[in-house]
Amino acid sequence: MKNNNPFAMIVLAIAIIFTISKHIESNSNSYQTTVFANQQHSLSYQPKIYIALQTNSPEMTDFVQSFVDLAARQTNNQLTSIDIFAGDKVENLYSQTASRRQLQELIEYLDTQPSSDKALIQAMQRFKDEVEQNPTRPIYGYIVTQGTADRASLAAIRQICEKLTKTDSNKAHLFIIGLAKENRLPMSKAFAPIRKNVQFAGTKQQEWQELMQF
Repeated sequence: MKNNNPFAMIVLAIAIIFTISKHIESNSNSYQTTVFANQQHSLSYQPKIYIALQTNSPEMTDFVQSFVDLAARQTNNQLTSIDIFAGDKVENLYSQTASRRQLQELIEYLDTQPSSDKALIQAMQRFKDEVEQNPTRPIYGYIVTQGTADRASLAAIRQICEKLTKTDSNKAHLFIIGLAKENRLPMSKAFAPIRKNVQFAGTKQQEWQELMQF
C-alpha cells in the first residue's frame, strides 16, 4: 500500500537534507584542514635571514649603516633575526620579521661600541643554531665583521663550522662581510669545512653588494 502520509514525507525530506548538509560540512572541514596544513608546510620552507653586526669602530659603524640601508631597500619582510656585537656577546634586536621601516630606524640606533672575538664566535654559534633549528628552511647568514686573526678564536670558529657539516649543506648560506684585509686569509682557513657554503667580502661596495640576496 502506498504511504501518502505528509508527516512521514516531511520527516524523510528533513533526514535527507540533514545527511547532505553533514556531508558538505565534512568536505568543507577537510578542505580547510588541507589548506591550513599546506600553508603551514609552505611557511616552513620560507627562507630566514640571520644578521649579526659589529660596530667596534667609527669606520665599521659607517660601513654597517650602509649595509643596513641596502638591506632595508631590498627586504621583502622576510623572517629576519638581527643581532649586534656587544662586548663579549651578541644582543638580539629583532627575532621575527624586520620590516623596511624597522631596518631604517635601526640605522639611527647603531652606535660604535667595543666587542671581542667572543661576540664573533657567538654570532657563528647563533647562525649554526638557526640552521639546526630550521631543518627545512634555507638560512641566509650575514655576519658583518672585520674578522680576526687570533688563533684560539679561529679554532673555535672552525669547530662550529665542522658541526655545520652535519646539517643539510644546501640550506645553509653564509656571507662574511666587511673583513679587514689582514684577516681575510686566516678567516677563510677557519671556514674551510663549509667553504662551499660561505663567501667573503671586504668593504668595497661592489664586492659586498653582490652578495646581498634579500
